[in-house]
Amino acid sequence: MKKDLVDQLIQKAEVVREKFSNPNREYGEVFQISKIQFLSEHSAAVVYNKPNKKLALAFFYWVECKEGYWTYFFPKESHVLGLNKVEAKLDEINEHNLKVDMGVID
Repeated sequence: MKKDLVDQLIQKAEVVREKFSNPNREYGEVFQISKIQFLSEHSAAVVYNKPNKKLALAFFYWVECKEGYWTYFFPKESHVLGLNKVEAKLDEINEHNLKVDMGVID
């Protein structure tokens, strides 16, 4: 991953940490970044420590438009199941596009 993307990811992970931290809540929730694990050139998992000793996992991904930006969501099992199916669909699309590029499909 390029250094500028890493730096922007760290900044965004910190923004998310601040967004979900609220010391005024009953349990004084202040999240801490526990780990950033790069998953690919444009994705990463960020693990947050919560004050109740629980963890939260955020999936960050780079959106390539204009200057580009990092965005995220907190995945559930159903998200992961759906994303597992995306790989096969992407393979189908790439195969189709290759045929178009080779002139096999008009």
